[in-house]
Amino acid sequence: MSCTELTAKYAPALLHLAEQLDAFDAVIPSWAAGPVPDAESNPGGTEPHILLELFEDRGIEAIVMIYGEESCFVHTRHAAPYPITFQGLINYLKQLPQPIYAFMD
Repeated sequence: MSCTELTAKYAPALLHLAEQLDAFDAVIPSWAAGPVPDAESNPGGTEPHILLELFEDRGIEAIVMIYGEESCFVHTRHAAPYPITFQGLINYLKQLPQPIYAFMD
């Protein structure tokens, strides 16, 4: 499922943000949206959210929790969570190198 499809199902209030993220499918290894009803755990809590898994420089995994345009947080194993705006996240994704398949006709 695309980020938009997952978000439409589990966090429809954030659909306008998910639609912008679909353009970066080639550089986002995985994503989720929630909360998922009846799930054993909801890592983003009970508030509607989009979760992205990214790999930063030096192979550090980063989980980005998106709750709104001004409410996004980056989590890594090596630092306390820190805020980023949705536009800041988009700017970061824009500068990532894309794999060759991202340029297919």
